Amino acid sequence: MSLWSKGIERSKTGAVRTEDDKTNPIDEFFASQPDVRSYEITDIKNGVVNVDGSIHLNEADLDDGKLFFKIAKLTGNLYCHCKHIKQSVVPAELGGEIVFVPNEEELWKNKQAAEGEDDLDMGYITAKDRTKDDLITNVKLAFADLISAAATEGVDLEELWKNVLEQNANKDKYKLRIEFEKNKLGKTITNIYVSDDDNDKLELNPIQTAIYLMFAMDENGFTVDDLKTTDWIVAKQIYSQLANTEQKTYIKDKDTGEYLNYTDGILNKAFKPTTVNSYISEIRKKLEKLICVEDVRNGFSIVGKRGEALKISQSTPEIRQLICEEFGFD
Repeated sequence: MSLWSKGIERSKTGAVRTEDDKTNPIDEFFASQPDVRSYEITDIKNGVVNVDGSIHLNEADLDDGKLFFKIAKLTGNLYCHCKHIKQSVVPAELGGEIVFVPNEEELWKNKQAAEGEDDLDMGYITAKDRTKDDLITNVKLAFADLISAAATEGVDLEELWKNVLEQNANKDKYKLRIEFEKNKLGKTITNIYVSDDDNDKLELNPIQTAIYLMFAMDENGFTVDDLKTTDWIVAKQIYSQLANTEQKTYIKDKDTGEYLNYTDGILNKAFKPTTVNSYISEIRKKLEKLICVEDVRNGFSIVGKRGEALKISQSTPEIRQLICEEFGFD
């Protein structure tokens, strides 16, 4: 996987016969997955994997629509370049969407035309603008996929279109605004807005808030793969002062295979690229509900070009100073 850093952790418990060990074929599969950042084999014998990134499934990867291993968790999208998949292929926990790619030849041509672009997955932004033909194609595909489903669900397409045009015509109204207040226990309540309108509020849970403020506080941003212990301390210090703290971290039950909530999270050094990337993705999805215009939304998202630091470009010196003062940073 030349485009992504490869991170593999394997379960060391229990003896596994050579013929039952699915490690090698799983490694071979992910060696050809350019949009996978890292993966963890949690059950060698049964071939259960957690994946950070997006997976592309081709017809050759499947046997009658089935995959030879199971995906417990996938933070990105599942792209199906095939006719069908069985239910067993669908991740138990899916952070993105299942996308069936309808025309392989057209996809290949578009990919060749756009060679050199960075993708949007996991916080990376494109290096080139889309061509007019690309935009027309994307709009047609989006309309074809959504119009019939929206009509069935009673969605007012005319009102949605009006909202999109209004946002596009009023891009200048969007700016990052962060305000702090204290609850009765002296804990910090963080209010994050994307405009002067209090209705345009970005609703984040405490861990997402800590990650967002950490990036908003640093003008130079962070390269997620190079996060250091000192960076974890910054997020921990912010998180420890927030109101309504909770731990959104999970561990797999070895007997049932289920993911259980536990408390060994950000306060106990559970701060690694896969975890941070998951929070970045969650924050981006919440911003998508507030801002439909991509170039505007990118200003509030934690994004950057591949190989460069991720940052929040809408953050200002005043905002950075405000965060430092609120949480006791020099």
